[in-house]
Amino acid sequence: MGATTEIDKEQANRILLDSIDVRCRLMLTIGGSGGWETYKCAFLSRCNESRTLSVKVLEPSAPPARVKARPGDRVGVTFRIGHRKCMFAAPFVSLARDSDSEKVILGWPDQVHFLRRRAYERVKPPNGRVVPVRLTLVGSRPGSPAQDASDQAAIDVIHGQLVDLSAGGLRVAVADGGRFEPGSTYRCSLAPRRGRAVIVFDTIVRHRGTSESGRPTIGLQIVGLEAAPDGSTAMDRLVRVVTYFQRAGSRRKRTAAPALRDQSIN
Repeated sequence: MGATTEIDKEQANRILLDSIDVRCRLMLTIGGSGGWETYKCAFLSRCNESRTLSVKVLEPSAPPARVKARPGDRVGVTFRIGHRKCMFAAPFVSLARDSDSEKVILGWPDQVHFLRRRAYERVKPPNGRVVPVRLTLVGSRPGSPAQDASDQAAIDVIHGQLVDLSAGGLRVAVADGGRFEPGSTYRCSLAPRRGRAVIVFDTIVRHRGTSESGRPTIGLQIVGLEAAPDGSTAMDRLVRVVTYFQRAGSRRKRTAAPALRDQSIN
């Protein structure tokens, strides 16, 4: 069973129209040479003649237009219907701006997918399992000048250890959390099981913290899978890893329970 379930066209159109009617909130994801940007938006309207839909950027922005995309760029959209998370990719058409907001015009999507709910539950690796993570900076840090080709050798490559994982993000223990600026894009290479191929996907730094053992950690949001041509493959592999970790954790709890009962009897 895959990580996502494709919705038939009739149901997908109904979901999109209902979401437009209630101005459902969504997350718009746009990639570029400098990394990924995410925008909190809301469905706004549709146009039957041009087969497009429009979304309003909820966060205020100042000129020039903050949304950076070119016509034809493939962008990602995620939103919730009840307890289900939906996602689709669509071509960027244009950007309109009035005095206090931006409106993004997107082509009507060909496909909409549901994502399995349990995939978004954070889970730790099985007890004792060390899962290495390799993080490579994409573009430049927010507020820093773009890198020239001559600077490619200086791109940050940082190694860490997985703390927990879900289909939406991960937490990684690193040696120096101060190197990670919130908003920076890092390409993540995850090796969850020995002998298996590495899973590669893009992430955005969301926060810095400390693990239970006192090690610096960074919280990363997984981005771009709904917009990437091979994103569904990476998503399927991530969800299989999450499911494997969940089942391993459940088995450990079941085997620990009899031992605890024996201790209480004795």
